[in-house]
Amino acid sequence: AAPSRRTIAPPPPASGARCRGAARPAPLRCACAMADFGGFGGPMEDDNDDVDFWAQMDMQAEEVAAAPEAPPVAAGAPAGKQQEEPAPAAAPAVVEEDPPAIVSLPGDRAEELARKRERIESFAAGVSLHLDGTLLRIHGPPRERRNAERCALTIASRSCSLRSGAAEGGVISEDVGDLSVVPLPEDFAKDWRSSEREAELEKDFGVLAVLCDAVDTRKADLIRGPGASIRKAKRLIGQVVEAKWGNAYAIAVAMRPLPSSPRVMRLLWAYDGSVSEISPDELRPLTQLAIFGAPEDRMKAVLHLLSKMEEGPAPGISWAYAFTSPAARSLGVEAPPDTRVSWRVKDKLGWGLTDIFCRVTGCLSVTFTRMCVQAVIAGSQAARWYGSKLLQFLHSSWDHPKGQSPTSLVPPPLAGECSTFEIPQDVVGAIIGAQQKTIRKIMDDHGCFIVPHRELKGEGKREATEDDDLLELMFEHVRRGSTQEMVVFGPARARREVEGRIMAMVEAKYPGYHSRPPSSELLQDTVGIGIDKVWIDVDFEADASDERASLLAAASGCAVYSAGQMLFFVGDRRERRRGRDYLPWVVTWLSTKRASARLPHIVDAASRRDLLLLPTAPQQVWSSKWIRNAMLKLSRKHGAWLFFDDWLPNTATSQTEDRRRMVAASVEIERHGTRSEMATALLEQGTALINDAEEWEVDGGKTWSKKQHAKQEKMLRDAEKKRQEEEEAEKERKRQEEAAAAAAPVDDLGLNAFDESVPLPMPATPAFPAGMATS
Repeated sequence: AAPSRRTIAPPPPASGARCRGAARPAPLRCACAMADFGGFGGPMEDDNDDVDFWAQMDMQAEEVAAAPEAPPVAAGAPAGKQQEEPAPAAAPAVVEEDPPAIVSLPGDRAEELARKRERIESFAAGVSLHLDGTLLRIHGPPRERRNAERCALTIASRSCSLRSGAAEGGVISEDVGDLSVVPLPEDFAKDWRSSEREAELEKDFGVLAVLCDAVDTRKADLIRGPGASIRKAKRLIGQVVEAKWGNAYAIAVAMRPLPSSPRVMRLLWAYDGSVSEISPDELRPLTQLAIFGAPEDRMKAVLHLLSKMEEGPAPGISWAYAFTSPAARSLGVEAPPDTRVSWRVKDKLGWGLTDIFCRVTGCLSVTFTRMCVQAVIAGSQAARWYGSKLLQFLHSSWDHPKGQSPTSLVPPPLAGECSTFEIPQDVVGAIIGAQQKTIRKIMDDHGCFIVPHRELKGEGKREATEDDDLLELMFEHVRRGSTQEMVVFGPARARREVEGRIMAMVEAKYPGYHSRPPSSELLQDTVGIGIDKVWIDVDFEADASDERASLLAAASGCAVYSAGQMLFFVGDRRERRRGRDYLPWVVTWLSTKRASARLPHIVDAASRRDLLLLPTAPQQVWSSKWIRNAMLKLSRKHGAWLFFDDWLPNTATSQTEDRRRMVAASVEIERHGTRSEMATALLEQGTALINDAEEWEVDGGKTWSKKQHAKQEKMLRDAEKKRQEEEEAEKERKRQEEAAAAAAPVDDLGLNAFDESVPLPMPATPAFPAGMATS
């Protein structure tokens, strides 16, 4: 039974009431005209072509508007003459603004709608569904009510057109913004309704999934007579179908027949992109799955289904779905013709690079068909464009004969999305690492996609003479020899950080590769993101780790990479300047020994907003190894650099001349002020460190040990007190439950009405009078 649809409207006004068109605004005139029509509250069948309802509405409105007004009372009429009393004014027609929508459902569809009722109400928030047998009433705001009505009509008709256009005959098209339609092969759609797969899809992605019938089955069944098969097949043009390939069915896209052979169908096969002709009897349409929900949730559900079908019974369906889907300006799936890549590109991206590719381009997913290596890209319009251009570049860079290097430049559309720099050819293997682990870690850490592109030839080797320095000659050969061009895609800051990190790796492999200038600094004069190179006289790191560089980076706000006596500062101009200011404080403080009184010097510390000044401490405190280790732990915890400087108060005496001030330097102090939570914690914990160290120096740690013991005892007492309070609260809760159960009413049988554990006795069978049949 086809679903019917009607709208509940208010009853017509009382008999004898007139609605003057000229005396009322246009909306009210229209309402009165529909009320005078009489059949305003009855059911309307959408497919009834005999009665043009809206044409009769227009005629009624014109008649009401053309009705003459009642003649007014003549001026100066005799007082004694009785005037005709006008008819009492009829009450205006009360029109309900938001009447409920009513949908009639077949019996089996009503069961499916009842099962999906909660999902529809969550999808169309604010509506309520009332199912009375096979009649569904939908109440709620107009927009949400229409959304719920579309879901109900799809369930009722089990039909959802893939073609654009208005809904006809209860069929909902994909033009609405909350619906996606996915074709399902027959083997995959078998036993779909009420299955675990359907429930998991709706639960995992928060969507409503409705399995519809195959495309155009209702209209195709009406076609009879000679040539019915080709006429049915022509209705599938431009849609995904299944066609016989040998003894099995394969995915293809139906194409328009050629004029020379109109009785056969042309197919574009999904597995290799070839075109062939086939008999219409060997085609079968696919079942459709309508998915309602938010755009991103629907897209994730569609991609999940396509991946399952691609791996299982329908290889190539991802490409076929993207090929037949219109290119959306928002989220969508696309298979650009120029993204057919080689197996080498597919294999390289499959080595853990697909996730990084999606992070850089913004795509939701990038998959490849099993048969032909065709890329299927899902995401927004900008992300799909970026992904397709990057895939073309990867194909040109990676797909070349072994032993040869690509010669093409970065295409102009991608020139603004990447950064390029050169490194010596001898260090490429160390940067890529075994099984690409090193370069993949760099990409994961910075969210960038790194492509070793072209190999650039350099100058040849020069023969050494007696006067040449062999070490300098080797560095000269490395600097001027063959280089590898590295192309980095990603955010601008991350690209420069990758460049600085790789340059530090080159310097670590070849110390002295970057020539040191007389000023020991090479600064970039740019306000934006740049790289500053600074040389110092000692090795910055104490070991092979980068702990000091990480602490300096966290405190200054810029990325810091070190290699021996050279450091790279990556950030904007203010961040790089702050990092260079902190560098001598870090180096001087870490090189200060107990017997040395040389401490970092700060020029005009009181005027710097990124410094927090803490109390002073004597020399035996600030030179102790214990407090240095404790300050390092505190620096890691808060992302600041703690040290003692050489400041002396103006009123220093012989007793206070060896006291020095603790300072905390951090970009977070400048951003949030000295009264922030971080600055308060630094002040409290730094002061506690100084006090503990002073007490330790006075009596050898006896007072400090007592305080620590007292703290532990207090923590134990607090924990025991909290446990007792929880036990008392649990006992009080149980007492309240028992009191509530005792105060519960008792029924006529003497049982507690709220005690569900006690079974109630069955009532006695009533005695029937003699002669009455008990059957």
